[in-house]
Amino acid sequence: MNKYILEPDLAGMMTTGRGLCVSLVIPTHRTSPARRSDEFTAGKIIEFAKKELCGKYRTRGGEALAARVQELAEKIDFVHSSEGIGIFVSKNHARLVSFPFPVKKKLVIGDSFEVRDLVYRENFMADYYVLSLSEKIVRLFKGNGPSLREIKDGTFPARYRDTYEYSRPARGSSVSSSLKGAEKDKSVVEEKRLQAFFHELDKKLSAYINSAVPMLLAGARKDNGYFMKVSVHGKSIIGKVEGNFNHGSTQTLADAAWVRMLGFLKKKASSAVEEIREQDNGRKVSSGISNVWNAATQGRGLSLVVEKNFTRPAFLGEDGFTLLMHPPRGKHKVLADAVDDIIEIVLSKNGTVKFVDDGALAGHEGIALINRY
Repeated sequence: MNKYILEPDLAGMMTTGRGLCVSLVIPTHRTSPARRSDEFTAGKIIEFAKKELCGKYRTRGGEALAARVQELAEKIDFVHSSEGIGIFVSKNHARLVSFPFPVKKKLVIGDSFEVRDLVYRENFMADYYVLSLSEKIVRLFKGNGPSLREIKDGTFPARYRDTYEYSRPARGSSVSSSLKGAEKDKSVVEEKRLQAFFHELDKKLSAYINSAVPMLLAGARKDNGYFMKVSVHGKSIIGKVEGNFNHGSTQTLADAAWVRMLGFLKKKASSAVEEIREQDNGRKVSSGISNVWNAATQGRGLSLVVEKNFTRPAFLGEDGFTLLMHPPRGKHKVLADAVDDIIEIVLSKNGTVKFVDDGALAGHEGIALINRY
């Protein structure tokens, strides 16, 4: 995919003319006992942010932004929290988000939002489907991040009704062998009918999924195997979750599916490193913060690959374009994180951004850019 489609809120947050922006990222926990201290810890960070806004940034409308931060803070659900919370506020934007991955504490107040965690979240919040299989009922769920929503329409959930009947064997010396033969015949017929049932549902799946949307199978190993034999959507199936999820909560299935989905997303991200290696010839790949900055600002960036936690403060020279690692004597601008600015630049010029594990780009100083030319 050559063009990265940003969700509307994030695209709006990256436009110019935003004025003063507040980016607040707070680590939280999904389970107790660590979760018990989240509200207290978050409260301290939020109060510090409000104090900064009402003090250092009072002349730039800081008090109004502090009030908006407080409004969002009051909406945080610490009982059902994920692994991080983000509060993003400016004159035109007020957004509260949850992060389904570990985050580091951040408070950035400046002329633009700190978007790295939001962009990384978009990498994680891709749509996918989960098909829950059993011999009694088949259910379809649409996933986004760690959450599942069951689809209930004229097709799903679909119930399987086995109408197979067989006659009781006649009395006599062959009763035992007749029973075994009947049971074997019944098993074969049931298998064929179940596969026929799965095959009919598989054809109807085309109305929901396509090759760009991944799908997970969830069911007993036998049922997953039957479905794979008859499905024409094999390329979309990225993994299987074994178990019977008809009687448990949707959250149980969601948790199991999200583990598989995370593995798929991480594997997909690691392929970006291989792509860097394949393209690393001549001017096709730029490596290191300075070279990547130059290529990105020139509009040459096709695909940015960066280590998840790689950051680099930097400075812009008086011309507003030259990136410097040390503060010059003349007039200059401070960049809290030049990597975050590069991410925005690449996306604004219709490039893509992919994140990889820390250390994966050690040979490229933590950041690399595949260029258009």
